[in-house]
Amino acid sequence: MINFFQFLTQAATKVDRCAVVASLLATDPRKSDALGKELTQELCAIFRREKEEGVQPVGKEDVAEVLRRRFVTPKFLEDREAFRPHVVAAVKNISELDEQTRKDKKASEDRFARNFPFHPDLTDVFYTKWTNLKGFQRTRGILRTFALALRDAEKWDECPLVAANVFLGEPGKGAISEAARELTTVAATEEYEGKKQEWTGILEGELVKARDIQAETGALGFREIEPAVFATFLHSQLIGQRALTRELYLLLGERSLDSGPWPCDFSGAQNVRIILAKEPPPPSPPPPPPSGVLVAEAEFQPNQIQDLAEQVADIKKAAVGLELKFRLRIELGGVQSPSDEPVIQINQMLEEISDKLKLK
Repeated sequence: MINFFQFLTQAATKVDRCAVVASLLATDPRKSDALGKELTQELCAIFRREKEEGVQPVGKEDVAEVLRRRFVTPKFLEDREAFRPHVVAAVKNISELDEQTRKDKKASEDRFARNFPFHPDLTDVFYTKWTNLKGFQRTRGILRTFALALRDAEKWDECPLVAANVFLGEPGKGAISEAARELTTVAATEEYEGKKQEWTGILEGELVKARDIQAETGALGFREIEPAVFATFLHSQLIGQRALTRELYLLLGERSLDSGPWPCDFSGAQNVRIILAKEPPPPSPPPPPPSGVLVAEAEFQPNQIQDLAEQVADIKKAAVGLELKFRLRIELGGVQSPSDEPVIQINQMLEEISDKLKLK
């Protein structure tokens, strides 16, 4: 067989308009033994001798596109700006916890938009870590895993972003999902220092603890701890790897304002609240007025601001002897985030009025 491919590739290079395409349709883990690897290396060497460019069928940056084509309808992808608000909200939530994301929000938003609805850090962990497991096939393994997860989660999960949440079992049931069970089965075949880990039992036990914490803490009403447990399991492969705090920040999203500190020990986990935003967060409400103070509040168009300015002198006269304050809020943007140029120009003009007025 080796000689056949040697003669075939040599002959193909001497014929115009002729190409030899070698495609590995699937990788059977059972054939990836010493002999299988030796045959693969010899065949690769033959193709390399003919100076042809090697092509990797699916790279890390292609995973989300493969998943979208398999699981998302074409109509959903027609207007990608329609899900921009979800992208902006997700990146904003993560940037509250991760400094690197906060420094380069635009790049993070572009990355999430390219991968939406799949969380880019979820697909990355499968491609960079799980494909190194002997029992996990690169493209087919990722497709099968997401197919199982989405089939079950579609019945109950309302989050617009496909993240660790889709691998949880159905709410109210103690069993782990079929997708999670398949992953634990693959992970259990790996040996480390001659030992194997029973990951199904480990994950089930940790999820029971997570549900107990959620049940004991009234503030945890959206299964906040369970995705953290599963994300830790994903990042713990191969055996000997561990989940870094930043990796959990990126994959899980945002802590709520009433959350306890993170990272923390196990006993403090009951005070941690992690949520994934389902829609862009509303603006923070203004502080309540002190007792005895009346407030007039409305959303103005630019021309109405001019009308108000003409009435300020009369309003001041009518309020003689009383404390009169104006609180101004300026919003700029929409579905798309504004570019830097108009923001800089407007901030320069606002600074001439007050150094406290600044779009950010």
